[in-house]
Amino acid sequence: IDTLSRAFEIDEALSLLEQYERNNPAYLNMYTCILSAARIQQNTAIVEDVYERMKKRDDVTKADLYAALILVANTYASQGNYEKANELRREFVDKENLKKPPGLTWTMVDGIIHEFTAHDRRHPRTSEIYAELDKISQELKEDGHVYSSSWLTKETDDMESVLCGHSEKLAIAFNLIATPSGETIQIIKNLRICDKMICVHRSRQLLLKFRSITDIQKALLSLTRQNFAVTAPSAETAAPTAQSSQLMHNKSKTSLRGTPYKVADIETCLRYIESDAYTSAYGDQPVWKNYVRNRIRSRFPHYTRDFCSEEGLYIRGNPCPICRDEYLLLDYRNIKLLKQFINKHTGEIEPVLRTHICQAQLRNLRVALKKAYDFGLISYEVPFRQYNYKDYYEQLKDKQPPPLLLTILQTSMEQNITNLDELSLSDKQIHQN
Repeated sequence: IDTLSRAFEIDEALSLLEQYERNNPAYLNMYTCILSAARIQQNTAIVEDVYERMKKRDDVTKADLYAALILVANTYASQGNYEKANELRREFVDKENLKKPPGLTWTMVDGIIHEFTAHDRRHPRTSEIYAELDKISQELKEDGHVYSSSWLTKETDDMESVLCGHSEKLAIAFNLIATPSGETIQIIKNLRICDKMICVHRSRQLLLKFRSITDIQKALLSLTRQNFAVTAPSAETAAPTAQSSQLMHNKSKTSLRGTPYKVADIETCLRYIESDAYTSAYGDQPVWKNYVRNRIRSRFPHYTRDFCSEEGLYIRGNPCPICRDEYLLLDYRNIKLLKQFINKHTGEIEPVLRTHICQAQLRNLRVALKKAYDFGLISYEVPFRQYNYKDYYEQLKDKQPPPLLLTILQTSMEQNITNLDELSLSDKQIHQN
């Protein structure tokens, strides 16, 4: 229902909700998903209908109803009916004495968490933040961007000032002036982020606008309709080709130092380890089998390096067997890869001086194995081997053991007796021999 709502397939989401409610009590979040989507599409009929359904539920709280009512009021406000929106808000506030929680946005810069509210001026660098917002707004105007009045919840003459003062935009503007160019910007908000939020990235005085996520939502919807029957992607997207894997696998003459390092997602890694590309690169050998570590001196090291990458870049010319292949991920679900690092005789992790993995990957391996054991995905059992001790009887005769000891051995083998106390021999005879 959430996926259908995000893709604005509201009719289908409502149909699925009704189908679910025939045999199950619906969750409150199912209603809010549809309510949010209908608010974006300014569909007052559906918003009113869903709100009335929520009012009939026994488990709904006053706070939940007020949050839903705010969406209903904002829907009317987006159509320019501010009088109706204010009437709905006042009616509930006067009756239940509830207030909408303020929107807060948090971001971390240099290890310090900064909090912003709408039109916040508490920050020490407030003047710089608003100057940056004005600069962004001007650049967006020159690029053809037009502010939408559908996100105004109250009547105002200064639409641009209201929309630019959202807390999330203040947080992004602060990041742009406080962090180096190209660094990732991460923000967290207690409420939904403005749908018309413009994500920006500065590079050489260029302002790049990111595409809307609607295409991603529709792609998720197509997967949902297929009951998640996702076919394996092509070799170009799901896994490396045999040639590229061979380059990762073999010791390359070209140093990887300074090149980007990024690990693929777990689903891709699981498909890769079953693919022809993996077989072509590693065959039936462990991924660490043919790895050779670069050494300046002939003396063999007594430890492995701490890590092979830092801040998304390789810092080693010859990374460890795991780090050098972006499609190898030590995850508790990647059982085939994890078993390559378990000694089949002891059940312990193979020594790092044999596998050559860095200390960072060793920690990942220990965590992944612990989770795999806890979930029952891996179990260790000592392999049992049957021995026929009669095959060694002639050897015992050649060594001419004491007669009584020979009798004990022969009797125990013939009668399959493992406890000497079961033999009809006195302790005195055993002691004498």
